[in-house]
Amino acid sequence: MRKAAIWAVVLVMALSGVALAKAPVASVTGTFTYFTSPGSFRTISVSAQATDPVQGTWSRTTPTGASSGPVTCLRVSGADAWLAGPTTATTEGTTPATFLWVHDGGTPGTAGDTAFGWAADPGETLADMEALCESMTTSPYGFDPFPVTSGDVIGAGATGSGGGAQVIHATAGCAVGWNDESWDADSAGGCDVQNVMTPNGGYKLILHGQIPADQMAAFAADGSPASFATTCLVNYGFLITTIPGQDWGGRMVFTDSVRHFTPDGQMTEVCERSR
Repeated sequence: MRKAAIWAVVLVMALSGVALAKAPVASVTGTFTYFTSPGSFRTISVSAQATDPVQGTWSRTTPTGASSGPVTCLRVSGADAWLAGPTTATTEGTTPATFLWVHDGGTPGTAGDTAFGWAADPGETLADMEALCESMTTSPYGFDPFPVTSGDVIGAGATGSGGGAQVIHATAGCAVGWNDESWDADSAGGCDVQNVMTPNGGYKLILHGQIPADQMAAFAADGSPASFATTCLVNYGFLITTIPGQDWGGRMVFTDSVRHFTPDGQMTEVCERSR
């Protein structure tokens, strides 16, 4: 009975556009290093979201110094992200802006991750770097990207391309309830959504959320449960990204899942369905 009721709630929420239809925000984060030649390293840190306007920061460390600044352009397509921003602090000399192109290999660590960065040459401006970002070029200045040798690139946006696993990483609404009565409680500030689709059509969904502050007393009164067995929409990330605001109907794929909670109300839900 409980599972049937939960499925009904999920279906109503998905089709009515309540809670689950919150638009995802494309983003890219990571700290990583690559080499342009032996001994010539680039260590990049970036954290940016494609809000309106774009929010985020970048920094770069090289053998000759370090630079940093805000991100003013971000474009994300599948596993690739293009960024640009002005230089507001530097020990590398005069470089007014930077362009970055990063690729998320879809696995933890460096496997498949690549990156390319360009500090504006004399005569180049922030507008030139933003134009590279806007164009989403895959051959900046005729260069190929460099393999990441340490750290990790975590990209987020539309469905990835190619024959491997497709990855969605977005910020969107999700439920963080700890029992049947609180099941559809919305996460405070939205959830971190990571959704993987394997080449054979299987899915894995990982949600990280937070019980709202005004519901923590109820959570504590229920004994601050460490887990709650429920049901998940295992292709949620792909639905909100590829067909936001539309009827999902028969595209929805459900499976059993378990939400895990910490005493301070942080929620992690992992569900997986093979095909």
